[in-house]
Amino acid sequence: MGGFSIIARGFNPADAIEFSLLRALTAVSTSYVALGKAGRASYVEDLDGRLVTFLDDLRWVAVIVRPDFYVYGGAADETELGNLVRALLSDLRNAGVKMLKENQPQSKKVNGEARTI
Repeated sequence: MGGFSIIARGFNPADAIEFSLLRALTAVSTSYVALGKAGRASYVEDLDGRLVTFLDDLRWVAVIVRPDFYVYGGAADETELGNLVRALLSDLRNAGVKMLKENQPQSKKVNGEARTI
């Protein structure tokens, strides 16, 4: 893994984040985890309840975890998660991390030729 993780309870965080922000997050190898009951498609169950308790104690539904396993921040709802992602991207840019801007087209090489996608 090695990148950022966005963990949400009861919903897939990738579905709650604007596409332009998701594209920008690809530069920092972000993974998305949906906490829920086992058996629901693409959900991960918190078997010992530690993560769910952590989120409940802080009244968060989502958390961003840095690659060094420190918590970057949490969000009380899906709207707040989008704002938290914007803050993360801004902090990363200010730290000098090269990444796509949210509205910048992505280039892809096709047969040796760069094309905007």
